[in-house]
Amino acid sequence: MKKMNCTNCGAGLVKDENGDYHCEHCGSTFVGQKEKNIIFIQNNYYRTEDRDTRTVSPSSTVAFTRKKVRASVYVTALIIIVVAILCSVLIPMAVVKATPQEITYYASEGGYLLVNDEIYENSFTCKLNEKDTIKVQAIAYEHYYFSHWEDTNTYEIDDYSTSLREDHKDGTNARSYTAYFSQVSKYTLKYLAGTGGYISGATTQTVWSGESGTEVTAIANTGYLFNGWSDGVSTASRTDTNVYQNETVTAKFKVTFNSGDGTQANPYTIANMEQFLHFVSNNRSSEYYKLTTNLNFEEVSTLTFNGMNFSGHFDGDGHTISNLSKSSSQSISAAKNRSLFNTLSSAEIKNLNIRDCTILDAVKKEDYRGILAKKITGNTSIINCDFTNVSLDVINDSSLHAGVIAGLIDSNSNVTIEDCTVNDFTFSTNNDYTTYIGGLVGYVKSGCTITLNNNTVTNASAVTLANLKVRTFYVGGLIGYSNTPQSSITLSSNTSSFITTGLEHDYGEYSDIVIYQDSINY
Repeated sequence: MKKMNCTNCGAGLVKDENGDYHCEHCGSTFVGQKEKNIIFIQNNYYRTEDRDTRTVSPSSTVAFTRKKVRASVYVTALIIIVVAILCSVLIPMAVVKATPQEITYYASEGGYLLVNDEIYENSFTCKLNEKDTIKVQAIAYEHYYFSHWEDTNTYEIDDYSTSLREDHKDGTNARSYTAYFSQVSKYTLKYLAGTGGYISGATTQTVWSGESGTEVTAIANTGYLFNGWSDGVSTASRTDTNVYQNETVTAKFKVTFNSGDGTQANPYTIANMEQFLHFVSNNRSSEYYKLTTNLNFEEVSTLTFNGMNFSGHFDGDGHTISNLSKSSSQSISAAKNRSLFNTLSSAEIKNLNIRDCTILDAVKKEDYRGILAKKITGNTSIINCDFTNVSLDVINDSSLHAGVIAGLIDSNSNVTIEDCTVNDFTFSTNNDYTTYIGGLVGYVKSGCTITLNNNTVTNASAVTLANLKVRTFYVGGLIGYSNTPQSSITLSSNTSSFITTGLEHDYGEYSDIVIYQDSINY
């Protein structure tokens, strides 16, 4: 074994019990073991390739160890730098992974949050660790709907378009999101009633979009029938469903009779002007009608009335029809001044009063004029009717037949007129052709059977314009002229008087009840 020498003075080294070496001359201490391949020289480290016993000169040994020291310092520095870099990256990453992320969810007005089947009315906060997941659903209250999620920090609408969202941890910064809800629209339903009825139920309703209103029913007043809604619904009761807009609808009603079924025992009753006009356009053959009120045509603001053809039974029940043409812009005068009835065909009229009526007829070439009717045909009865202060003012350019009850009784008719009264009747015309005028009927055609019983005509007069050269003017207290022999006219307890004025030759009063094949010629 070779002896170890001190690198400082060259003296020999002495090994102690710990395995360290001491210089016998200068006192330097050398620490180390062979297996470590490292010796310590005055607190400096020197790496050697081999520490097997060998002789090393002080100069070579120092040179060798200095070279090794420089290499070791560089390596150590590099190691330190690498470790520092790794620490700057790995340690923060480790910190991030270890720190949970806080997320808060808010619910705006109109909804709430549902997390793991738990309800949170205002907000919910959670902390997510690595690989954690949270699912939050925004639930709208009734009459609201989910609109969108919004990032509470950036105020930007979140990508989530559905109410359910799923979030993961993406860092350590706190996040928050708000679920927004919008209120469902409200719409208004309005139900109006037209003339003749009313609405049962809420007439104004506020309904949420897509929902249904409550039931309403259109109910007709007496004398009217429900006739559908303005939007086409045909049932009187309705419930509007799936409402998505404002809507106003009107219940329509049509006039019918006040009561009755049209039989003799239970006639249709007419209680107002609207029902009378309904009767005018909707009467049916052989049915029975009764007037239960007075009718004043002057009270009607607008009226289209062209008379009617009637073949049923009409009972005035003692009531009065008045002012048929008092206004030049209303009632019959606005409708060519027709008679109350155009034609009575196998009809019965009874217990009716007509007063204060002036038929101002400017229609030419209509040969028949009357207050009650223009013409009578078939088996017809006029019973207990009164006509007071009535007049006919007729313009014509052909033969004219005029009377209070009718201008003409047509051929082969069987007509009874009894218990009727005419008081204050005036007839005037500018007609320059043959004229037939009677207190009751103007002209009776051939083949008729006429019964006149207990009728009275007073204060009746016929006036023509002066200087007219009327060819033939037939005047009779009851009937102006008849082609039916007097043997076919039964007269009983009738009285009449008729005065003509304004003629070229005034013959004064004519009391003849019927003029038959006789005339006044000028």
